[in-house]
Amino acid sequence: MSVKVLGGWAKGFILKVPQGDQVRPTSVMLKRRVFDSVQNLEGTIFIDGCAGSGAMGIEAWSRGASEVHLLEKSPKVYRNLEENVKRLQDKYPEEATDRLLKTHLCDVGKWVKPFQKLYEEKKGDFSFIFFFDPPYNKTNLYEEVINKKMLNDFWYNGDLWIEADNKKGVKRSFWETSPLLLEKEFNQGDSYLLLAKYKK
Repeated sequence: MSVKVLGGWAKGFILKVPQGDQVRPTSVMLKRRVFDSVQNLEGTIFIDGCAGSGAMGIEAWSRGASEVHLLEKSPKVYRNLEENVKRLQDKYPEEATDRLLKTHLCDVGKWVKPFQKLYEEKKGDFSFIFFFDPPYNKTNLYEEVINKKMLNDFWYNGDLWIEADNKKGVKRSFWETSPLLLEKEFNQGDSYLLLAKYKK
């Protein structure tokens, strides 16, 4: 299985997706709609909390994000992710020099503290997007990461992009009592993607 970069200077670049149910790429329609709604990602640091093939983070990189961090916990999936990033950087060496695209073999929950440090260091110069789309069988991560660890001490004031599925994952109603201010919503079948911030 493979997916393509939809826009930007790497449009059409093919990313390999590992077999199995550990990875569930964002649908083409949903990805196109959310990125088309944002348009300009220059000056943005994009964090993909459960990167999988890297499709969302690489899409952000292709569309001008200044810095992209791809987090993946599974060693097998991570090897595929590294391969995708290396092929991309080899094909676009100038962009690879100018714009950081970095992979991290780690648990997203354990990366919250390093992310907080990065955010505090660069929030005056960059905007931030934290994208979160864990595997269907890890629905507890929405509560653990979004509603607890990321919210701790109210340090993060950047954008949150949260994807889930009404049938296989967290239902849309879960967010009605969350600490989030929902700004936009995109739907495709049973899947949805929320653009949000933490309530002040």
